[in-house]
Amino acid sequence: TGVQTCALPIFEQRGMRKLTSSQSPVSVLTGHIGNVSRAIFDRTDATKAYTAGWDHTVRSWDLSVASETAMKVPSPLSSPLPHSPSLQASDKVILDLTQMASQNLLATGSTDRTVCFWDLRADASQQNISLVLAGHTGPVSSVAAHPTSSLLLASGSYDSTVRIWDARSPKQALFVMPLPAKEGETEAGGEKVLAVDWDGERLVAGGEGARVVVWKVRDRKSTRLNSSHQY
Repeated sequence: TGVQTCALPIFEQRGMRKLTSSQSPVSVLTGHIGNVSRAIFDRTDATKAYTAGWDHTVRSWDLSVASETAMKVPSPLSSPLPHSPSLQASDKVILDLTQMASQNLLATGSTDRTVCFWDLRADASQQNISLVLAGHTGPVSSVAAHPTSSLLLASGSYDSTVRIWDARSPKQALFVMPLPAKEGETEAGGEKVLAVDWDGERLVAGGEGARVVVWKVRDRKSTRLNSSHQY
């Protein structure tokens, strides 16, 4: 859970007990200096978590000791971060975060309309962002990694499109899928995409239009755009 006080409370449920209004978190993680927009667990290690926020940073946490283990900032750098004169930030207000199938790689969507890959390896401290994907014409509100491929990623944007990317071909998206027009309408209404997810065979998106759109995007041999449905 991200909160405006820039602290991240962690709750514990033993035996799936129901949380009460008086339940206290087992720890509170502090370090961000802006709103926390996304928090996720590591795919394989339940003691690790990652967060991203409006302070332009991606942070790694060790939940077993409730401490920050690493902080990544964008580069090239342009202006100092408040309270941290040795660090700098760009205009990358981060809106969403996902972990790729490769454990050392995170991907983010930002207000600067890009998707960025962040290298978590310790020796990558001089170049935190390993790849930038540009093509959206609005802020990237949501990103979803393919569940098994370390190269494939989906992104949703305020530009009313969902895009599928292959890291091997970063110059342009594999597919650009505009939200279809609503039933009974001939033109799409330019709705902002606010959320996407991908199970490897179906890609789902929701947004301002009070509906959910589902695409079938994978056949037996490769990633392909086959059809879409809306609900």
